[in-house]
Amino acid sequence: MAVDRETLRRHCTAAGKVNTTGGWRDLKVVGFARRLCGPAATPGEWATRSLPRPNARVVLADVEGIDTFRLAWRGWADRLGIGSGPTPTVLGDGAEWIWNAAAAQIPGCRQVVDVYHVLEHLSGATKRLYGDGTDAAQIRYEAARQAMVEGDGR
Repeated sequence: MAVDRETLRRHCTAAGKVNTTGGWRDLKVVGFARRLCGPAATPGEWATRSLPRPNARVVLADVEGIDTFRLAWRGWADRLGIGSGPTPTVLGDGAEWIWNAAAAQIPGCRQVVDVYHVLEHLSGATKRLYGDGTDAAQIRYEAARQAMVEGDGR
């Protein structure tokens, strides 16, 4: 498949706990989306900008181990034209199981920690380093947030 620089292909994975008849188990969720790339955003625009709607998307969920659950990913990625190589982006919270499963099913993908989790870690780090509620912590957090957004404004 030719690389289309105007199309963003994303794959996002997460897990949560659900109470089943067999006790609490992981509910794994994966979403695939394909959409046109949106314009780059400044840090001030980042939270309010409008992105193009996906032209293809699928969400799968199951109470399965990752080795079983990930087997469906490749087929769905192919059906949606997401493909392999450097174009697909896998978003996750940084959990090793997500990166390992993505590398196995979407070889060559770009693996990115989602913005929510990055900002959560930045906030915690600046509070620990500079004191919770201090001006120094807020200044450092905003500088790190801006640097993160400017690194890839999509």
